[in-house]
Amino acid sequence: MDVIHPEQANVSKEKLKEELAKKFKVETRNIIVYGFRTQFGGGKSTGFALIYDSHQYLLKYEPKHRIRKVNFGNFWDNILFLLPVGSVTKKITNQKS
Repeated sequence: MDVIHPEQANVSKEKLKEELAKKFKVETRNIIVYGFRTQFGGGKSTGFALIYDSHQYLLKYEPKHRIRKVNFGNFWDNILFLLPVGSVTKKITNQKS
């Protein structure tokens, strides 16, 4: 995705999400925007945007590190979703209860 932004240093990812949501008629939470690099001299940035049909598909197919970075919903729900099942996870769930 190429973004032209004269008179500005960068464009916020939230603003890009809102513009994409309007254009493709989806919710902003179903859009992942990442990897933007500003061209030397400014005025243009290049990056990636992924648009999912639903939030379940996003959680299913999106890599865990990007889900962590976006931080959807409750902190503990994200941590428990991302941790492997093991003794540490069981201790956290027992402490949470």
